[in-house]
Amino acid sequence: MPRFDHARVRELRTRLKLSQTEVAHRVAQATGRPCRRQHVHEWERGTTPGADYLFGLARALGATPNDLYEDWGTPPVDVAAVIEETEKAWGINLHERKLKRPRV
Repeated sequence: MPRFDHARVRELRTRLKLSQTEVAHRVAQATGRPCRRQHVHEWERGTTPGADYLFGLARALGATPNDLYEDWGTPPVDVAAVIEETEKAWGINLHERKLKRPRV
């Protein structure tokens, strides 16, 4: 039976350059339920989220619920690479949410 992959949660979060607090905020928005930094910390260290939080966590990390389990589904997309390509193509910084002025 596939097991929840705690290391993958941390890997996806760090690739997106998000803090645990930012992920918790995204999970709360996706689920409509309260979520704190401590929840994310526990999910990265050994606690498996309930089904209601699992879907919100996957959405917050740009993954599917299956991507958060060992040996199940497809390998996660390199979200950081997709973001970097988008930033370069559009001249924006999605993490800081600021437009970069083109050099003239």
